[in-house]
Amino acid sequence: MKRLNREIQESLFERWQHFRGSTTWVAICLEVEMLRETQDLAIMMHNMDAVIAKIDSAVSGDFLEVHMVMRHEQRGENKDEHSGYTYCHSGPLDHWKDPKCPNTGSMKGLDDYSMDGICLVVDGKKSEAKRSCPDSVNRFNLNYLPPLPPRSLLTSPSLMFIPRVTSRTALQEHLLPFHTSSEKPQPPLFMAQLAAALHPRKSKQRTAILALIFLVLLSAYVLLVHCASAGASLALRRPETRPGPSQLALALDSIRNSRLAGVHSVETAKQIQLTSAEELAAVSSFLASLPQNQIPSSVDPSSPIDPQLVLDFDTRGPRASEEVRAMVDDVWSRNPVFLYSKFYSPSSREVKAILAGLNLKPSPTIIDVDVRDDADVLIPVLRRLTSSDEFPFLIIAGKPVGSVQEIRRMVSNGTLRQMITRSGAVIDGVKKKKH
Repeated sequence: MKRLNREIQESLFERWQHFRGSTTWVAICLEVEMLRETQDLAIMMHNMDAVIAKIDSAVSGDFLEVHMVMRHEQRGENKDEHSGYTYCHSGPLDHWKDPKCPNTGSMKGLDDYSMDGICLVVDGKKSEAKRSCPDSVNRFNLNYLPPLPPRSLLTSPSLMFIPRVTSRTALQEHLLPFHTSSEKPQPPLFMAQLAAALHPRKSKQRTAILALIFLVLLSAYVLLVHCASAGASLALRRPETRPGPSQLALALDSIRNSRLAGVHSVETAKQIQLTSAEELAAVSSFLASLPQNQIPSSVDPSSPIDPQLVLDFDTRGPRASEEVRAMVDDVWSRNPVFLYSKFYSPSSREVKAILAGLNLKPSPTIIDVDVRDDADVLIPVLRRLTSSDEFPFLIIAGKPVGSVQEIRRMVSNGTLRQMITRSGAVIDGVKKKKH
């Protein structure tokens, strides 16, 4: 009998070690088949005490709660047969070992039952032992170990496959299967391990698996792209796909002909010729757009200026004439009153004073030609375009007004104000400053 108890204890302990890493709650079941000779509750509890001591030693006292559940069958007269599980005992481990535990009173009153076995439920983590079992339980929301193997297999318990049973499965069917008519075939162990690997419980494991899958897919994609590019390069290196000498000659001839055609078209396109009014507008627009703009010293003042020097568009294009007209309208609308003067000339100071008294908006554009670096070229160019030798040159709406005497006469008869108004400038458009 002692040998039998030792075999039971060792078998239970080995089975607990097998499942300790995968379950939080462990149920240790003692089958009555192993104790059919005595059916002594004291012997059952002795075996439980021995297994509890081994488990407690293995985990350094990390167990907190111990629960015992007894399987029974009702056998009273005039009563239907009934199988169930009666909750018999619970409490801390030291209470379990204490014979004075008050819960042992629940062991009484079992005369009407045929005791078939006892299950020991041990909590595996202190942090998760937060709930208590009810006084009567038919099914625990736990993970259970299966029943012990037959006595012939006790010497080698590792040969028996141990299925995993959850709380969604009836205890009568899986916890004590010797009461069922037939045994169901169990899946192989490697299938269960594969299923557990595909459904990890922890987020870290799930993240690692997803990262591994992503790396595999990325590697496959890079490999496919590399193979495709390598195949294309190999195809280009094949001698039969390379262009022959005749093809290269044809390509070079076509490129040479296209270049010659472009040069010929540029040479044959005539550059636009500006009139005196258009040239005056182009020079005025060029000088008024930026103060740094200057007429190059290489320009011949006696000849028309090259349009490419003062215009910012293609003067040989098909729309060059339209762009010239647009440039003329733009410069005189932006600068309706334009004055070329000399900084040290009394006549120029007189005309400047007349324009300042009109408070024009926009303000008149004034360029003092005698203080510019390009004065040697600009002064003769303006004399050629305005047909006048005396400064200042007053231009209103693109038309030169005349000499200083003519400007004085137009001021006296009001013609100057009318001409300025028609140009688009507003007289007294600027408020006078208060002194």
